[in-house]
Amino acid sequence: MTEVTNKSLIWRQPSFWKRHYELRDGDTLLASLDQPSIWSSEAIGKGFDGGWRFKPLDFWNLDIGVSKERQELPFATLRQRVWKREALLELPKGKRLYLVRTFFEGTYSLLDERGVVLLQLKNKLALKYEAAVQVFTNQFDCPELPWLLILTWYVALIRRRRARRG
Repeated sequence: MTEVTNKSLIWRQPSFWKRHYELRDGDTLLASLDQPSIWSSEAIGKGFDGGWRFKPLDFWNLDIGVSKERQELPFATLRQRVWKREALLELPKGKRLYLVRTFFEGTYSLLDERGVVLLQLKNKLALKYEAAVQVFTNQFDCPELPWLLILTWYVALIRRRRARRG
């Protein structure tokens, strides 16, 4: 995996007309997220030599399952609540992470069990979806980092679409 700690990473939607998003470090493409169907909230993330599928597990798109790209069963589950700022990410072997959002700033912070920030995503005001990403850990300390970068962006997209619908 490319080292991403302390770099200026940007999630960006290259085309307003496509549900395709890219994580870039300058001109270097690190990862992508695609939502193949306009009728589904399911998405495929690729990058860092891997591929993952992000799929809502309930009608309201609050619980999200994370699986390998070509597998059905999720290996991790993000559990969100409507009026809560904090979501619980349940990983294998009982490991837990927390995704916390600040309502007015549009910031998402991923924290470990001790409350240490692993990464932070901050939405930018733009016509197309865009966000700045800051990573505070490395893959050696957090082997899940590649798909966590994509999952955080996916959650931000779903929340933004839900807010737009009212």
